[in-house]
Amino acid sequence: MSYSIIIWDNDRAEHKVWFPKTLSVVGEAIDHLAKETPGPNVRFERLAQHLLKHFPLPPKEPGPNASQEERDAYQDAEESVWCNDPVQEVRELHGALWQPDILNALAPQFLSVLIPMARALHLDVLDDTVGIYYPGDRDYGKVVPAERTDVLYALDPSAATPVKYTKATVRKYLAERMAAALAPTVSPQ
Repeated sequence: MSYSIIIWDNDRAEHKVWFPKTLSVVGEAIDHLAKETPGPNVRFERLAQHLLKHFPLPPKEPGPNASQEERDAYQDAEESVWCNDPVQEVRELHGALWQPDILNALAPQFLSVLIPMARALHLDVLDDTVGIYYPGDRDYGKVVPAERTDVLYALDPSAATPVKYTKATVRKYLAERMAAALAPTVSPQ
């Protein structure tokens, strides 16, 4: 049995999800997103590659001419979270939603890697099995329903202390970036 997760890029979506109060609002948006075909999404591919670093694909079954070492390695391999290759899946995906096919048993470990990376890539995630919506980066640190915020903090502790932007920090950030961008280039001699 697979675990139901739905991921989408709210920045590319024609039907956006803005600060929903209930899961039914998110569900309505997903119904609209399911009809969209924006084409391949590089954020999905980056997410899939990041997840593969933490959760490798299962080894290929050894053929009839395989050595005993190859057979033993196959038997001793840990169970993979993946039901199929996620990178190949997202490369062929033209819809607005990505629903990775993962196994139930490893879902908590998977989500603890998925949620922070999805936030970094500005991707929204709906854990449809448990019923929690994690917004990409808008108003991060909140979930729908709000009483399930403790789950977010357990999966992504950095969400408990989001960055607070003040005028001074924004000014400093912009000054550093602008100084570097506008600095005269020195030509090599």
